[in-house]
Amino acid sequence: MSRAPLLFLRRAKMYEITRRSKIKEVLAVNNADGSKAFEVPVEINVDAFVGRWNKARVALAEAQADLQADKTDAKAQRYGESVIALMRLVFGDDGAEKLIDFYAKDYTEMLLDVFPFIADRIVPQVNAATDERVKQLKKAAGIVGKRI
Repeated sequence: MSRAPLLFLRRAKMYEITRRSKIKEVLAVNNADGSKAFEVPVEINVDAFVGRWNKARVALAEAQADLQADKTDAKAQRYGESVIALMRLVFGDDGAEKLIDFYAKDYTEMLLDVFPFIADRIVPQVNAATDERVKQLKKAAGIVGKRI
């Protein structure tokens, strides 16, 4: 009786990848008396956010400088539109509308109250995710073009 040779199959190692998570935060908005008015959830896909963020930030800075130099209705409107664009980018359409309604279209007060949240909570996470992405892209670029 002949035996078939035993084949030892080695199980292939699995390579795993993980999809990048979105930045998720919640902004709690309170009334002047300290009671809770509402919450605004924030969910940001960093890759889609970064380019739009830089444009919105620059547009706001330019509109603010123009308004300070010449306080016309047109420049005030441009400033308001720039604030709204930035709020929509960070908080989405629904969240931005809630904030605009809450602040009764007082864009400066809204920006002064909300921007610390953006600067302290959102921007550092975006910067960290962007730095990690740059490292990954540099590593990938080192592989491309290498001979196998």
